[in-house]
Amino acid sequence: LTKMEEELFHKTPEEFLCPITYERMERPVIDTYGHSYEEESIMKWISKDPRSPLTRQPLHVEDLKENTELKEKIEAWKKQNGAFSKEKS
Repeated sequence: LTKMEEELFHKTPEEFLCPITYERMERPVIDTYGHSYEEESIMKWISKDPRSPLTRQPLHVEDLKENTELKEKIEAWKKQNGAFSKEKS
């Protein structure tokens, strides 16, 4: 990360961070318990352990839905703060 990206990371609202990776979400999904995750991260989690990482209750891919409201908030925050999408390596 560049210094500017590092500073933006520290200012990123907590609700925008995936509770698995602690990275800003780009494709947030929400589970039946109301918790949001980065789609790729929760899919990997469920493939290894079909329970919520936060509640330990059963969790299946079918229980996940795109969290469009959160995605819109993140996109608006990124535009306001000049934050760019994280690059995938």
